[in-house]
Amino acid sequence: NLLEETIEFVCGDGRAGWPAQAPYQVIHVGAAAGQHIPKPLLEQLAPGGLMIIPVGTLFQTIMLVRKSAEGEITQEETLDVRYVPLVDPNLPN
Repeated sequence: NLLEETIEFVCGDGRAGWPAQAPYQVIHVGAAAGQHIPKPLLEQLAPGGLMIIPVGTLFQTIMLVRKSAEGEITQEETLDVRYVPLVDPNLPN
């Protein structure tokens, strides 16, 4: 029942994902990941899963990342975007 669902907020380094609840069928990242997709996010994506993530620094691209049932990762560039950076709360901005 949708009314019985809860929402949990986790404050931390978004590049680390949230391994406690992994694996995920879908991961949407709402901030730019920098030059590379963080490895922990790839590891937390379930087989058959999809990740939507902006990648880049000044100029960014939305990447569609798919993990096959066998664990193979494919990446597809979709469109150019501008997002704020994915930051580590323990580092100065």
